Amino acid sequence: MLACLERRDRFDIWGMNADILVPLQIPGDGLTYKQDCFRLVGFPQEKYNMILENFKKYYLNNYEILDHLYPRIDGRNYINKNQFPNDKKVYDFKPRSLNKQLLEGYIKTDKPVVCIAPRFRHGFPRNWPYWQRFYDFISTSKELKSYCFVICGKEPDYVPDKLNRFHDINKIKLDSNSSLIGITIELLKRSVLTVGSQSSIPNISLLVGTPTLEWGDQKKFHTIDYNVNGTAVTFIDDTRYQLDVMKVGFEMVKILKEWERKDGKKRLASVEQEHN
Repeated sequence: MLACLERRDRFDIWGMNADILVPLQIPGDGLTYKQDCFRLVGFPQEKYNMILENFKKYYLNNYEILDHLYPRIDGRNYINKNQFPNDKKVYDFKPRSLNKQLLEGYIKTDKPVVCIAPRFRHGFPRNWPYWQRFYDFISTSKELKSYCFVICGKEPDYVPDKLNRFHDINKIKLDSNSSLIGITIELLKRSVLTVGSQSSIPNISLLVGTPTLEWGDQKKFHTIDYNVNGTAVTFIDDTRYQLDVMKVGFEMVKILKEWERKDGKKRLASVEQEHN
């Protein structure tokens, strides 16, 4: 049996791999204490230790504990991916079943899906300012008519399409048995390609095995270190985050054309026949 202590909105990172999901409740979480990677800024280490010990004590009194794992966030450990022992990590994400049902109810098409991850945080130096232009490119490209584009991200840290031309997972109504991360994981599994500047969603895409096109200033991290399964990834160096829209668009079309040649030709033909 696996019991996990986690925020409710992160339950589906563990999903059906866990037998018990325990909500982590910290007064001031997200308000008094802002999140920075794997820790809350200013949250006292002694309070963090107390939460872990109380969680462990409860299950120690009720079960035989085979192993107790918790992330190391002391020092600089909070900014890297090695909080947990490497030999204990599993990337077989299985969100609770309602997430897939909600996604399938929202994306009612046989077109191959492309996930767009437009991360944008106000005041953050690694923002790509051309997302709306990129949406314009997608909507006017004849070569992309056979694809279904779905925008994902977390409000308010993403850029929706002002003209509302694409699916957007923030429009899916969630309940206590679903979550934004659960919907996102199911979307990535369904997609034939994920496109976005370097951020967490392209990283998760690589972990679930979906080919990814991304750009940024940390190529090794996002193609090797975080790509433990060796998923196909095209990375464009862009240290100033001023990459030309057409460069991204043409690279995306090239990748999709290669996918069509190898895997998707029959699938695209049946979709086009159905919609003509």
